[in-house]
Order: sequence, then C-alpha cells, then structure tokens
Amino acid sequence: MNSKPAFLIALTLIFVLNDFAFIPIKSYAGWLAVDYLSRILALAVIFFLIRSKRCAPADFGFVKIGLRPLIAWAAVLSVTGILIDRFVWQFLKGALPPTEVFSFPAADNNLMKLFDLTVGMVLVSVSEEAIFRGYYASVLGRYLKNPAVLVAVSCVIFGFIHWSGGLHAIMTAAIWAVLPMISVLKTGSILPAVIAHWATDFVYFLK
Repeated sequence: MNSKPAFLIALTLIFVLNDFAFIPIKSYAGWLAVDYLSRILALAVIFFLIRSKRCAPADFGFVKIGLRPLIAWAAVLSVTGILIDRFVWQFLKGALPPTEVFSFPAADNNLMKLFDLTVGMVLVSVSEEAIFRGYYASVLGRYLKNPAVLVAVSCVIFGFIHWSGGLHAIMTAAIWAVLPMISVLKTGSILPAVIAHWATDFVYFLK
C-alpha cells in the first residue's frame, strides 16, 4: 500500500496549521520561534522518511544537477520571483479588500533579523521547496499525468498555506510557485528553487 499520499497530507498540514499558532503571538521573537519549530518539525519528518527508507532523497528533490542549469534556473527563478513578490503582491494588495488574519510583528532586534535573513530563510526555503515542489512533484506525478494540472494543483495548495496573509498573499504565492515547480519537473532537483526562494524572501524581508 502506497503511504506517500498520507505523508504528503501530514507534511502539508504542518504548514496549514502553523499560522494558527501565530495568532496569539505579538512579539518578533515569539513569531520566529513558532515559525522555526514548524519548519524543523517538517524537516525532521522528511529526515525520518528518508532514514527509514519509506522515501528516497529524490522524492523530495534532493538531486544534484550540473552547475550551468543550476545557475541558469536559479537566476531566472530569482529574478522572476523577486519581481512577482514586489509588483504582483503590491498590485493585488491594493486591488483586493483587506483579508489578512494578522500582521507579522516588526523586527525589534537586529541580531535576530540577521539570523532570520540567513539561517531562518534557509529553513523556509529548504522545507517549503522539499515538500511543495519536490514531494508534490513525485507524489502527485503518480496520479496527475498532465504536467499543467500538476503545476496548477501544487501552486493552489502552496498559495493556500499562506492563508493568514490574506487573499492577495494566497494569489501571489500561487503565481510565484509556478516557475519553481516547472524547474523541478524539468531538472528533478529543488536546488534552483531553494536558491530562488531564499533570494526572494531575503529581498522582501530586508526592507
């Protein structure tokens, strides 16, 4: 019996439910703690699945690719991602009614912010890309033979895990996720998407 769909649902729920834990938190340090714990939990589950041989590293997109395609895909994804995050986000936020559940606390500690922009963003990028690109591609690819449908489904779900940010956040995340999933389907690796995800978030949170 194939248990991978159940693992996929469980990993997805970590991110869907994660934002509920943010609601009562008002401090920047508290928000980072909850965010990191959820991502470490997701990575721990991935490690367990690989270590127990229930899944292979390739199931999560942990695949080496050549330097040229890595640089090319990472560059295209990074530039596109940053532009989408900068312009599409702002356009949708202005065009749609406010639907945010809460606002993230402003950074009040420079060392914490530096840590978040480096180590924290790596946690974000690796955990989300391994699950929502790598694992979704390998698991859903068994059932959704049309690549366009696979991309669409994975992007909608990735958008939904940003539900607390409001409708504009959901839509922007879904649009942003299109090219990273295409790159994973083309290369089999999440490495370009991880780099682009980190670059996009770094530019966004640097301000």
